Amino acid sequence: MPIAVLIVEAGLPDGIVNILAGFGSTASAAIGSYIDVDKVAFRGSTELGRFTMEAAAKSNLKPVTLEVVGKSLSVIFADLAIIRS
Repeated sequence: MPIAVLIVEAGLPDGIVNILAGFGSTASAAIGSYIDVDKVAFRGSTELGRFTMEAAAKSNLKPVTLEVVGKSLSVIFADLAIIRS
């Protein structure tokens, strides 16, 4: 199930979570440097994580959470179900 669907089902108010899809360096630099964004969470390559951190540092030094795992993330739950993204 897409994360956006789970966010809606959880009842979070509009605007709390925004998901941006796009080309890595363009999207990460834009969202990282945009002054009205208060926090950035990024999942992707180490190279694009650096773009995001640099952009955030140059704008308003917003908090950045990085998950730099690439595109082959495996999540293993307690019952050993494996989900690949």
